[in-house]
Amino acid sequence: MPLERAQSLWDFAVSLYGHAQVKSCCLSLQARADIDVCVLLAVAWLASRGRLLDSAELQSLLAVASPWRQQLVLPIRALRNTLRPSNESPQSQQTPLPHSDIEAMYAQLKNLELDAERRQLTQMQQWLENHLLQPARSGPAHASALASGDCIDANIQCYLSRFAVLKTDTVCETAALFRQYVN
Repeated sequence: MPLERAQSLWDFAVSLYGHAQVKSCCLSLQARADIDVCVLLAVAWLASRGRLLDSAELQSLLAVASPWRQQLVLPIRALRNTLRPSNESPQSQQTPLPHSDIEAMYAQLKNLELDAERRQLTQMQQWLENHLLQPARSGPAHASALASGDCIDANIQCYLSRFAVLKTDTVCETAALFRQYVN
């Protein structure tokens, strides 16, 4: 089922990420190439509005997203991952803390990380609306005549091509997957 165009970036991200295949793809890209899933979802959100993103605009978007990611999201995620409940984790076998306490702290950190990502997406949406989605500023890069699938391909390619570790097939598969859910 395609996502609605009127959604906020946060609602769009939650809806798109809620599809098991999209979540799996995003987590895989994050683990393999350290992509910022919030930025990936933001470029798809732009595509759902028929807006192509060029490399200079992407660089500006990354400048907005990076402080949130570097100063909040990644440190919280790193701490959460030290508590990841796992029978195979050497750390979980060595800790004297009760398992229920570790699980509770893990859940709290996961919620805190999600809140940091929500705030990052909100900051990006504000910037995007003020700089890229203003009709007077859209100029030739605006692609309202293009199908959203074409914009998704272009925007995902624009972002993921920055990661040398990702093969072209991976980028194309990601775009194809997102096209299934974005209208």
